[in-house]
Amino acid sequence: MSDIIEKDRARNACRMFMRTDRLHRKAFEGLVSRLGIHRSQHILLMHLSHGVGMSQTALAAHLEISPVAVAVSLKKLEAGGYIEKKAAQNDSRYNEIKITERGREIVNTSERFFGEIDAAMVKGIDEEMLDSFVKCLEIMQYNLKELCGSEAEEN
Repeated sequence: MSDIIEKDRARNACRMFMRTDRLHRKAFEGLVSRLGIHRSQHILLMHLSHGVGMSQTALAAHLEISPVAVAVSLKKLEAGGYIEKKAAQNDSRYNEIKITERGREIVNTSERFFGEIDAAMVKGIDEEMLDSFVKCLEIMQYNLKELCGSEAEEN
C-alpha cells in the first residue's frame, strides 16, 4: 500500500509541476502578445539580447531548433524592425544577426513582465518554503539528467 501512495504522490507532484509550467507559459504569452510578437520570436530576441550577433545556423544549433524555424521567425522579426542582418565582412555567405533598439525595448518590457509573473507566482509563499521548493527542483533536475545521460540539457 505504501508504494501505491508514494507513486500517487509522485504522479500528483509531477502533474502539478507540469500544470504550473503551462500556466506560467500562458500568463507570459498573454502579456507578450500585447507587444505584437509570438513566443518563438521572443525567445530569439531574448537570446540575441545577451551577446553579440551570431549567424542563423549558430542560433538554430544553440536553441536546438531547425534552421527553417529560425529563418521564419527571423524574417518576421526583421520585417518588424526588431533585428537586422548584416553580411559578415570576411564571408558574404554569412549573415550576422543583431538586435535593434526596437528589439531591445521588447526585451526590456518582457523582462518586466517576467518579474510581474514571478512575483505573482510566489505570492503567499514564505522564504523557507521557496528555498525548499528550489532544493526539490534541483534534485529533480539532477535525477532527470542522470536518466537522460549525456544528452541532458545544461541550461
